[in-house]
Amino acid sequence: MAEIHERLRGAAQAGNIDELYALIREDANVLEDIDQKPFFDTPLHIAAAAGHADFAIEIMNLKPSLALKLNPDGFSPIHLALQNGQKETILDLLGIDKDLLRVKGKGGKTPLHYVVGEAVDRHLLITFLLCCPECIRDVTNQNETALHIAAQNNLWEVFEVLVGWLRRIDNKDGKLWEKEVLNWKNKEGETVFHIAVSKNQPKMAKLLLESGIDKNAKNWGGLTAMDILQGQSQFRKSETFEILDYAGCVKASSIPINSTFDKFLRSKISFSEKSNLVMSRMRKNISNSTRNALLVVLVLILTATYQSAVNPPYDLGQAYLKQNNVFPAAIGVANDQPVDFGAPFPFDTPNNQPGNPFDTTNNQQGDSGTDLNDLIGFKLEPLAVSFSIFNAVDFLVTLLVTLFILPWVPYGQLLHVLLLLVFIFFVASMGLSLTLTTSNIGIGVFGVFVVVTIIIGIFIVNNKVRSKEFYRECMKEFGDRVRIRKHNDINKK
Repeated sequence: MAEIHERLRGAAQAGNIDELYALIREDANVLEDIDQKPFFDTPLHIAAAAGHADFAIEIMNLKPSLALKLNPDGFSPIHLALQNGQKETILDLLGIDKDLLRVKGKGGKTPLHYVVGEAVDRHLLITFLLCCPECIRDVTNQNETALHIAAQNNLWEVFEVLVGWLRRIDNKDGKLWEKEVLNWKNKEGETVFHIAVSKNQPKMAKLLLESGIDKNAKNWGGLTAMDILQGQSQFRKSETFEILDYAGCVKASSIPINSTFDKFLRSKISFSEKSNLVMSRMRKNISNSTRNALLVVLVLILTATYQSAVNPPYDLGQAYLKQNNVFPAAIGVANDQPVDFGAPFPFDTPNNQPGNPFDTTNNQQGDSGTDLNDLIGFKLEPLAVSFSIFNAVDFLVTLLVTLFILPWVPYGQLLHVLLLLVFIFFVASMGLSLTLTTSNIGIGVFGVFVVVTIIIGIFIVNNKVRSKEFYRECMKEFGDRVRIRKHNDINKK
Protein backbone atom coordinates (compact mmCIF):
# COMPACT_ATOMS: atom_id res chain seq x y z
CA MET A 1 0.00 0.00 0.00
CA ALA A 2 2.83 2.39 0.84
CA GLU A 3 4.44 1.69 -2.52
CA ILE A 4 1.34 2.53 -4.52
CA HIS A 5 0.88 5.72 -2.54
CA GLU A 6 4.46 6.77 -3.36
CA ARG A 7 3.86 6.07 -7.03
CA LEU A 8 0.65 8.08 -6.89
CA ARG A 9 2.52 10.96 -5.23
CA GLY A 10 5.08 10.86 -8.04
CA ALA A 11 2.35 10.89 -10.65
CA ALA A 12 0.75 13.93 -8.99
CA GLN A 13 4.07 15.80 -8.83
CA ALA A 14 4.63 15.13 -12.51
CA GLY A 15 1.01 15.68 -13.49
CA ASN A 16 0.95 12.28 -15.21
CA ILE A 17 -2.71 11.38 -15.77
CA ASP A 18 -1.88 8.09 -17.56
CA GLU A 19 0.07 6.88 -14.54
CA LEU A 20 -2.90 7.83 -12.34
CA TYR A 21 -5.23 5.52 -14.23
CA ALA A 22 -2.59 2.78 -14.35
CA LEU A 23 -2.50 2.84 -10.55
CA ILE A 24 -6.30 2.79 -10.37
CA ARG A 25 -6.30 -0.34 -12.54
CA GLU A 26 -3.91 -1.97 -10.09
CA ASP A 27 -5.98 -0.91 -7.05
CA ALA A 28 -9.47 0.44 -7.64
CA ASN A 29 -9.71 1.60 -4.01
CA VAL A 30 -6.52 3.64 -3.97
CA LEU A 31 -8.32 7.00 -3.85
CA GLU A 32 -10.90 5.67 -1.42
CA ASP A 33 -8.16 4.54 0.96
CA ILE A 34 -6.65 8.04 0.88
CA ASP A 35 -10.05 9.63 1.48
CA GLN A 36 -10.46 7.58 4.66
CA LYS A 37 -7.43 9.22 6.25
CA PRO A 38 -8.44 12.32 8.28
CA PHE A 39 -5.36 14.44 7.45
CA PHE A 40 -3.29 13.55 4.42
CA ASP A 41 -1.33 15.11 1.57
CA THR A 42 -3.56 13.75 -1.15
CA PRO A 43 -2.62 13.67 -4.85
CA LEU A 44 -4.92 16.67 -5.25
CA HIS A 45 -2.91 18.67 -2.70
CA ILE A 46 0.32 17.82 -4.52
CA ALA A 47 -1.03 18.60 -7.99
CA ALA A 48 -2.62 21.88 -6.86
CA ALA A 49 0.60 23.05 -5.23
CA ALA A 50 2.59 22.14 -8.35
CA GLY A 51 0.12 23.83 -10.68
CA HIS A 52 -0.91 20.71 -12.60
CA ALA A 53 -4.47 21.86 -13.27
CA ASP A 54 -5.43 18.98 -15.60
CA PHE A 55 -4.32 16.36 -13.09
CA ALA A 56 -6.11 18.20 -10.27
CA ILE A 57 -9.35 18.36 -12.25
CA GLU A 58 -9.07 14.67 -13.03
CA ILE A 59 -8.75 13.86 -9.32
CA MET A 60 -11.69 16.12 -8.47
CA ASN A 61 -13.88 14.36 -11.00
CA LEU A 62 -12.93 10.98 -9.59
CA LYS A 63 -13.06 11.90 -5.89
CA PRO A 64 -14.59 15.35 -5.22
CA SER A 65 -14.34 14.95 -1.44
CA LEU A 66 -10.54 15.19 -1.61
CA ALA A 67 -10.88 18.91 -2.40
CA LEU A 68 -12.31 19.46 1.10
CA LYS A 69 -9.66 17.47 2.95
CA LEU A 70 -6.95 19.18 4.98
CA ASN A 71 -3.34 18.02 5.05
CA PRO A 72 -1.38 17.64 8.33
CA ASP A 73 -0.50 21.34 8.19
CA GLY A 74 -4.19 22.30 8.07
CA PHE A 75 -4.45 23.34 4.42
CA SER A 76 -6.78 22.27 1.65
CA PRO A 77 -5.67 21.90 -2.01
CA ILE A 78 -6.90 25.40 -2.90
CA HIS A 79 -4.98 26.86 0.07
CA LEU A 80 -1.78 25.26 -1.24
CA ALA A 81 -2.46 26.54 -4.75
CA LEU A 82 -2.80 30.06 -3.32
CA GLN A 83 0.40 29.80 -1.32
CA ASN A 84 2.29 28.71 -4.42
CA GLY A 85 0.76 31.30 -6.73
CA GLN A 86 -1.03 28.80 -8.98
CA LYS A 87 -3.74 31.17 -10.16
CA GLU A 88 -4.86 29.14 -13.20
CA THR A 89 -5.22 26.00 -11.08
CA ILE A 90 -7.29 27.93 -8.56
CA LEU A 91 -9.66 29.18 -11.25
CA ASP A 92 -10.00 25.68 -12.73
CA LEU A 93 -10.85 24.22 -9.32
CA LEU A 94 -13.44 26.96 -8.68
CA GLY A 95 -14.95 26.20 -12.07
CA ILE A 96 -15.87 22.78 -10.70
CA ASP A 97 -16.92 23.79 -7.18
CA LYS A 98 -17.28 27.44 -6.12
CA ASP A 99 -17.90 26.42 -2.51
CA LEU A 100 -14.21 25.56 -2.18
CA LEU A 101 -13.81 29.22 -1.24
CA ARG A 102 -15.59 28.49 2.03
CA VAL A 103 -13.32 25.64 3.11
CA LYS A 104 -11.62 26.62 6.36
CA GLY A 105 -8.02 25.73 6.92
CA LYS A 106 -5.56 26.47 9.70
CA GLY A 107 -6.87 29.16 12.04
CA GLY A 108 -10.28 28.92 10.42
CA LYS A 109 -9.06 30.94 7.45
CA THR A 110 -10.72 30.55 4.08
CA PRO A 111 -9.04 31.26 0.74
CA LEU A 112 -10.65 34.72 0.84
CA HIS A 113 -8.98 35.46 4.17
CA TYR A 114 -5.65 34.37 2.74
CA VAL A 115 -5.98 36.52 -0.39
CA VAL A 116 -6.94 39.54 1.72
CA GLY A 117 -4.21 39.05 4.33
CA GLU A 118 -1.43 38.49 1.84
CA ALA A 119 -2.71 41.12 -0.61
CA VAL A 120 -1.88 38.59 -3.31
CA ASP A 121 -3.98 39.89 -6.18
CA ARG A 122 -6.97 42.25 -6.08
CA HIS A 123 -8.27 40.82 -9.32
CA LEU A 124 -8.26 37.37 -7.76
CA LEU A 125 -10.03 38.84 -4.73
CA ILE A 126 -12.78 40.23 -6.96
CA THR A 127 -13.03 36.87 -8.73
CA PHE A 128 -13.56 35.17 -5.37
CA LEU A 129 -16.33 37.60 -4.47
CA LEU A 130 -18.05 37.10 -7.81
CA CYS A 131 -17.79 33.32 -7.64
CA CYS A 132 -19.09 33.02 -4.08
CA PRO A 133 -20.64 36.21 -2.64
CA GLU A 134 -21.44 34.43 0.64
CA CYS A 135 -17.75 33.91 1.42
CA ILE A 136 -17.49 37.49 2.68
CA ARG A 137 -19.53 36.44 5.72
CA ASP A 138 -17.06 33.76 6.82
CA VAL A 139 -15.00 34.39 9.94
CA THR A 140 -11.80 32.92 11.31
CA ASN A 141 -11.34 31.20 14.65
CA GLN A 142 -10.78 34.70 16.08
CA ASN A 143 -14.18 35.81 14.76
CA GLU A 144 -12.44 38.03 12.24
CA THR A 145 -13.98 38.83 8.88
CA ALA A 146 -11.98 39.66 5.78
CA LEU A 147 -12.54 43.32 6.66
CA HIS A 148 -10.87 42.84 10.04
CA ILE A 149 -7.84 41.29 8.35
CA ALA A 150 -7.57 44.09 5.79
CA ALA A 151 -7.82 46.76 8.50
CA GLN A 152 -5.23 45.07 10.74
CA ASN A 153 -2.76 44.93 7.86
CA ASN A 154 -3.43 48.54 6.75
CA LEU A 155 -4.48 47.36 3.29
CA TRP A 156 -6.48 50.37 2.18
CA GLU A 157 -7.13 49.36 -1.43
CA VAL A 158 -8.19 45.83 -0.46
CA PHE A 159 -10.36 47.29 2.30
CA GLU A 160 -11.96 49.67 -0.18
CA VAL A 161 -12.78 46.79 -2.53
CA LEU A 162 -14.44 44.77 0.24
CA VAL A 163 -16.56 47.66 1.52
CA GLY A 164 -17.51 48.63 -2.03
CA TRP A 165 -18.59 45.05 -2.68
CA LEU A 166 -20.75 44.97 0.43
CA ARG A 167 -22.46 48.25 -0.44
CA ARG A 168 -23.18 47.21 -4.02
CA ILE A 169 -24.10 43.54 -3.69
CA ASP A 170 -27.56 42.87 -5.16
CA ASN A 171 -28.19 39.60 -3.37
CA LYS A 172 -31.64 39.30 -1.77
CA ASP A 173 -29.96 39.45 1.66
CA GLY A 174 -27.44 42.07 0.59
CA LYS A 175 -28.64 44.77 2.97
CA LEU A 176 -28.53 42.34 5.89
CA TRP A 177 -25.03 41.21 4.96
CA GLU A 178 -23.80 44.79 4.70
CA LYS A 179 -25.08 45.72 8.13
CA GLU A 180 -23.87 42.57 9.86
CA VAL A 181 -20.41 42.27 8.31
CA LEU A 182 -19.58 45.95 8.87
CA ASN A 183 -20.60 45.67 12.54
CA TRP A 184 -19.32 42.18 13.37
CA LYS A 185 -17.07 41.88 16.39
CA ASN A 186 -13.96 39.77 16.71
CA LYS A 187 -12.96 37.77 19.75
CA GLU A 188 -12.09 40.96 21.64
CA GLY A 189 -15.41 42.51 20.71
CA GLU A 190 -13.84 44.96 18.30
CA THR A 191 -15.56 45.95 15.10
CA VAL A 192 -13.71 46.93 11.96
CA PHE A 193 -14.21 50.55 13.03
CA HIS A 194 -12.35 49.93 16.29
CA ILE A 195 -9.40 48.46 14.39
CA ALA A 196 -9.31 51.20 11.74
CA VAL A 197 -9.21 53.85 14.48
CA SER A 198 -6.60 52.00 16.54
CA LYS A 199 -4.41 51.78 13.42
CA ASN A 200 -5.01 55.51 12.82
CA GLN A 201 -6.47 54.92 9.36
CA PRO A 202 -8.57 58.04 8.64
CA LYS A 203 -9.66 56.93 5.17
CA MET A 204 -10.93 53.62 6.50
CA ALA A 205 -12.74 55.34 9.37
CA LYS A 206 -14.38 57.84 7.04
CA LEU A 207 -15.50 55.12 4.61
CA LEU A 208 -17.01 53.07 7.43
CA LEU A 209 -18.89 56.08 8.81
CA GLU A 210 -20.29 56.77 5.34
CA SER A 211 -21.45 53.15 5.22
CA GLY A 212 -23.63 53.60 8.31
CA ILE A 213 -21.73 51.51 10.87
CA ASP A 214 -22.47 51.68 14.58
CA LYS A 215 -20.03 54.47 15.40
CA ASN A 216 -20.37 54.12 19.17
CA ALA A 217 -20.21 50.33 19.44
CA LYS A 218 -18.37 49.02 22.50
CA ASN A 219 -15.87 46.20 22.61
CA TRP A 220 -15.83 43.60 25.38
CA GLY A 221 -13.77 46.04 27.45
CA GLY A 222 -16.53 48.64 27.21
CA LEU A 223 -14.53 50.99 24.97
CA THR A 224 -15.79 52.82 21.91
CA ALA A 225 -13.62 53.83 18.97
CA MET A 226 -13.30 57.32 20.47
CA ASP A 227 -12.01 55.81 23.72
CA ILE A 228 -9.36 53.89 21.80
CA LEU A 229 -8.33 56.98 19.84
CA GLN A 230 -8.06 59.17 22.93
CA GLY A 231 -5.77 56.59 24.48
CA GLN A 232 -3.17 57.48 21.86
CA SER A 233 -0.69 60.33 22.22
CA GLN A 234 -1.48 63.64 20.52
CA PHE A 235 -4.77 62.27 19.28
CA ARG A 236 -6.35 65.73 18.94
CA LYS A 237 -3.92 66.63 16.17
CA SER A 238 -4.80 63.58 14.10
CA GLU A 239 -7.06 63.61 11.06
CA THR A 240 -8.86 60.57 12.47
CA PHE A 241 -9.96 62.55 15.53
CA GLU A 242 -11.41 65.31 13.34
CA ILE A 243 -13.39 62.73 11.36
CA LEU A 244 -14.76 61.01 14.46
CA ASP A 245 -15.55 64.25 16.23
CA TYR A 246 -17.42 65.59 13.19
CA ALA A 247 -19.39 62.33 12.90
CA GLY A 248 -20.52 62.58 16.54
CA CYS A 249 -18.51 59.69 17.95
CA VAL A 250 -18.33 59.80 21.75
CA LYS A 251 -16.62 58.07 24.64
CA ALA A 252 -18.31 55.19 26.44
CA SER A 253 -18.73 57.33 29.54
CA SER A 254 -20.99 59.68 27.55
CA ILE A 255 -23.35 56.86 26.55
CA PRO A 256 -26.17 56.19 29.02
CA ILE A 257 -25.97 52.76 30.58
CA ASN A 258 -28.85 50.83 29.15
CA SER A 259 -29.89 47.65 30.91
CA THR A 260 -33.40 47.61 29.50
CA PHE A 261 -33.03 44.03 28.29
CA ASP A 262 -32.21 42.85 31.81
CA LYS A 263 -35.20 44.74 33.21
CA PHE A 264 -37.38 43.44 30.44
CA LEU A 265 -36.63 39.80 31.22
CA ARG A 266 -37.34 40.34 34.92
CA SER A 267 -40.61 42.17 34.33
CA LYS A 268 -44.09 40.64 34.26
CA ILE A 269 -45.52 39.54 30.94
CA SER A 270 -48.24 41.95 29.86
CA PHE A 271 -51.33 41.02 27.86
CA SER A 272 -49.91 42.68 24.76
CA GLU A 273 -46.65 40.78 25.06
CA LYS A 274 -48.49 37.53 25.69
CA SER A 275 -50.50 38.10 22.52
CA ASN A 276 -47.30 38.82 20.61
CA LEU A 277 -45.74 35.60 21.89
CA VAL A 278 -48.76 33.51 20.90
CA MET A 279 -48.82 35.02 17.42
CA SER A 280 -45.06 34.63 16.93
CA ARG A 281 -45.10 30.99 17.99
CA MET A 282 -48.06 30.21 15.76
CA ARG A 283 -46.39 31.89 12.80
CA LYS A 284 -43.08 30.08 13.32
CA ASN A 285 -44.85 26.71 13.48
CA ILE A 286 -46.00 27.15 9.88
CA SER A 287 -43.61 25.43 7.48
CA ASN A 288 -42.58 27.10 4.24
CA SER A 289 -44.48 24.60 2.09
CA THR A 290 -47.64 25.04 4.16
CA ARG A 291 -47.25 28.82 4.08
CA ASN A 292 -46.91 28.82 0.29
CA ALA A 293 -49.97 26.63 -0.13
CA LEU A 294 -52.02 28.81 2.21
CA LEU A 295 -50.96 31.98 0.41
CA VAL A 296 -52.16 30.55 -2.91
CA VAL A 297 -55.55 29.66 -1.43
CA LEU A 298 -55.88 33.01 0.33
CA VAL A 299 -55.11 34.94 -2.85
CA LEU A 300 -57.82 32.99 -4.67
CA ILE A 301 -60.32 33.77 -1.91
CA LEU A 302 -59.36 37.44 -1.93
CA THR A 303 -59.83 37.59 -5.69
CA ALA A 304 -63.21 35.85 -5.55
CA THR A 305 -64.60 38.01 -2.73
CA TYR A 306 -63.38 41.21 -4.35
CA GLN A 307 -64.94 40.23 -7.67
CA SER A 308 -68.21 39.39 -5.91
CA ALA A 309 -68.24 42.82 -4.29
CA VAL A 310 -67.64 44.63 -7.57
CA ASN A 311 -70.09 42.45 -9.53
CA PRO A 312 -72.58 41.00 -7.05
CA PRO A 313 -74.82 38.09 -8.10
CA TYR A 314 -77.55 39.33 -10.46
CA ASP A 315 -80.38 37.45 -8.71
CA LEU A 316 -80.07 39.44 -5.49
CA GLY A 317 -82.40 42.18 -6.67
CA GLN A 318 -83.97 40.70 -9.76
CA ALA A 319 -87.11 39.40 -8.02
CA TYR A 320 -87.79 42.77 -6.43
CA LEU A 321 -87.15 44.58 -9.71
CA LYS A 322 -89.59 42.36 -11.54
CA GLN A 323 -92.24 42.88 -8.90
CA ASN A 324 -91.95 46.67 -8.81
CA ASN A 325 -90.92 47.25 -12.44
CA VAL A 326 -87.83 49.29 -11.42
CA PHE A 327 -85.38 50.19 -14.21
CA PRO A 328 -86.72 47.73 -16.81
CA ALA A 329 -84.53 49.09 -19.53
CA ALA A 330 -81.44 48.76 -17.34
CA ILE A 331 -81.92 45.11 -16.51
CA GLY A 332 -83.72 43.97 -19.64
CA VAL A 333 -86.59 42.25 -17.78
CA ALA A 334 -90.06 43.59 -16.95
CA ASN A 335 -92.90 41.20 -16.20
CA ASP A 336 -91.37 38.64 -18.55
CA GLN A 337 -92.04 40.90 -21.55
CA PRO A 338 -89.46 42.06 -24.08
CA VAL A 339 -88.11 45.48 -23.28
CA ASP A 340 -88.79 48.30 -25.70
CA PHE A 341 -85.73 50.49 -25.45
CA GLY A 342 -87.54 53.23 -27.31
CA ALA A 343 -90.24 53.43 -24.65
CA PRO A 344 -90.21 56.24 -22.08
CA PHE A 345 -87.86 55.70 -19.20
CA PRO A 346 -89.72 54.86 -15.98
CA PHE A 347 -88.67 58.18 -14.52
CA ASP A 348 -89.40 60.22 -17.64
CA THR A 349 -91.67 63.18 -17.16
CA PRO A 350 -95.17 63.26 -18.74
CA ASN A 351 -93.69 65.21 -21.68
CA ASN A 352 -91.25 62.40 -22.33
CA GLN A 353 -88.39 64.57 -21.07
CA PRO A 354 -85.91 62.67 -18.95
CA GLY A 355 -86.36 63.54 -15.35
CA ASN A 356 -84.20 63.19 -12.26
CA PRO A 357 -85.49 60.30 -10.16
CA PHE A 358 -83.90 61.85 -7.10
CA ASP A 359 -85.37 65.31 -7.69
CA THR A 360 -88.17 65.50 -5.12
CA THR A 361 -89.00 69.17 -5.64
CA ASN A 362 -91.31 68.74 -8.64
CA ASN A 363 -92.37 65.15 -8.53
CA GLN A 364 -91.85 62.14 -6.30
CA GLN A 365 -93.12 59.67 -8.86
CA GLY A 366 -92.49 58.86 -12.49
CA ASP A 367 -94.97 57.60 -15.08
CA SER A 368 -94.25 54.02 -14.12
CA GLY A 369 -95.49 54.53 -10.57
CA THR A 370 -92.01 53.93 -9.06
CA ASP A 371 -91.01 56.68 -6.64
CA LEU A 372 -87.95 57.33 -4.50
CA ASN A 373 -89.28 55.17 -1.71
CA ASP A 374 -89.32 52.21 -4.08
CA LEU A 375 -85.68 52.79 -4.88
CA ILE A 376 -84.80 52.96 -1.16
CA GLY A 377 -86.87 49.83 -0.62
CA PHE A 378 -84.74 48.07 -3.19
CA LYS A 379 -81.56 49.10 -1.38
CA LEU A 380 -82.93 47.60 1.80
CA GLU A 381 -83.36 44.20 0.13
CA PRO A 382 -82.40 41.81 3.02
CA LEU A 383 -80.69 39.26 0.78
CA ALA A 384 -78.45 41.91 -0.80
CA VAL A 385 -77.53 43.33 2.60
CA SER A 386 -76.69 39.91 4.02
CA PHE A 387 -74.61 38.90 1.03
CA SER A 388 -72.61 42.12 0.98
CA ILE A 389 -71.89 42.01 4.70
CA PHE A 390 -70.78 38.36 4.70
CA ASN A 391 -68.71 38.91 1.55
CA ALA A 392 -67.00 41.90 3.16
CA VAL A 393 -66.28 39.94 6.34
CA ASP A 394 -64.86 37.08 4.27
CA PHE A 395 -62.58 39.47 2.39
CA LEU A 396 -61.30 41.24 5.48
CA VAL A 397 -60.69 38.07 7.48
CA THR A 398 -58.82 36.53 4.55
CA LEU A 399 -56.70 39.67 4.25
CA LEU A 400 -55.82 39.50 7.95
CA VAL A 401 -54.79 35.85 7.69
CA THR A 402 -52.64 36.69 4.66
CA LEU A 403 -50.94 39.47 6.60
CA PHE A 404 -50.42 37.12 9.54
CA ILE A 405 -48.68 34.29 7.69
CA LEU A 406 -46.47 36.45 5.47
CA PRO A 407 -42.84 35.92 6.53
CA TRP A 408 -40.88 38.93 7.81
CA VAL A 409 -38.03 38.80 5.34
CA PRO A 410 -35.51 41.53 4.52
CA TYR A 411 -37.45 44.40 3.01
CA GLY A 412 -40.53 42.85 4.64
CA GLN A 413 -41.61 46.34 5.67
CA LEU A 414 -41.98 47.25 1.98
CA LEU A 415 -43.99 44.08 1.33
CA HIS A 416 -46.42 44.92 4.11
CA VAL A 417 -46.75 48.52 2.93
CA LEU A 418 -47.63 47.30 -0.57
CA LEU A 419 -50.19 44.96 0.94
CA LEU A 420 -51.65 47.90 2.85
CA LEU A 421 -51.99 49.86 -0.39
CA VAL A 422 -53.76 46.92 -2.00
CA PHE A 423 -56.03 46.78 1.04
CA ILE A 424 -56.92 50.48 0.67
CA PHE A 425 -57.75 50.13 -3.02
CA PHE A 426 -59.80 46.98 -2.35
CA VAL A 427 -61.74 48.70 0.40
CA ALA A 428 -62.40 51.73 -1.80
CA SER A 429 -63.67 49.55 -4.65
CA MET A 430 -65.83 47.47 -2.33
CA GLY A 431 -67.20 50.59 -0.66
CA LEU A 432 -68.31 52.04 -4.00
CA SER A 433 -69.89 48.74 -4.95
CA LEU A 434 -71.66 48.39 -1.60
CA THR A 435 -73.28 51.83 -1.94
CA LEU A 436 -75.07 50.48 -5.02
CA THR A 437 -76.19 47.18 -3.56
CA THR A 438 -76.84 47.60 0.14
CA SER A 439 -78.47 49.93 2.58
CA ASN A 440 -76.88 52.47 4.88
CA ILE A 441 -76.95 49.83 7.58
CA GLY A 442 -74.89 47.48 5.42
CA ILE A 443 -72.39 50.20 4.60
CA GLY A 444 -72.13 51.07 8.29
CA VAL A 445 -71.45 47.45 9.24
CA PHE A 446 -68.83 47.24 6.50
CA GLY A 447 -67.18 50.40 7.83
CA VAL A 448 -67.01 48.91 11.32
CA PHE A 449 -65.32 45.79 9.98
CA VAL A 450 -62.83 47.94 8.04
CA VAL A 451 -61.86 49.80 11.22
CA VAL A 452 -61.52 46.54 13.16
CA THR A 453 -59.43 45.05 10.36
CA ILE A 454 -57.09 48.04 10.32
CA ILE A 455 -56.61 47.82 14.08
CA ILE A 456 -55.87 44.09 13.98
CA GLY A 457 -53.60 44.53 10.94
CA ILE A 458 -51.57 47.20 12.74
CA PHE A 459 -51.32 44.88 15.74
CA ILE A 460 -50.01 42.03 13.55
CA VAL A 461 -47.39 44.20 11.82
CA ASN A 462 -46.38 45.75 15.14
CA ASN A 463 -45.91 42.25 16.54
CA LYS A 464 -43.49 41.39 13.75
CA VAL A 465 -41.58 44.64 14.17
CA ARG A 466 -41.29 44.21 17.94
CA SER A 467 -40.02 40.65 17.53
CA LYS A 468 -37.20 41.85 15.28
CA GLU A 469 -36.41 44.81 17.53
CA PHE A 470 -36.24 42.49 20.54
CA TYR A 471 -33.59 40.35 18.83
CA ARG A 472 -31.71 43.38 17.54
CA GLU A 473 -31.57 45.06 20.94
CA CYS A 474 -30.41 41.84 22.57
CA MET A 475 -27.54 41.50 20.09
CA LYS A 476 -26.66 45.15 20.42
CA GLU A 477 -26.46 44.98 24.21
CA PHE A 478 -24.70 41.66 24.64
CA GLY A 479 -22.73 41.34 21.42
CA ASP A 480 -23.17 39.29 18.26
CA ARG A 481 -20.68 36.48 18.77
CA VAL A 482 -23.47 33.89 18.92
CA ARG A 483 -25.08 35.31 15.82
CA ILE A 484 -21.83 34.99 13.85
CA ARG A 485 -21.40 31.37 14.92
CA LYS A 486 -24.99 30.61 14.01
CA HIS A 487 -24.55 31.93 10.48
CA ASN A 488 -21.42 29.90 9.91
CA ASP A 489 -23.08 26.74 11.18
CA ILE A 490 -25.90 27.27 8.71
CA ASN A 491 -23.47 27.84 5.87
CA LYS A 492 -21.65 24.60 6.61
CA LYS A 493 -24.88 22.67 6.37
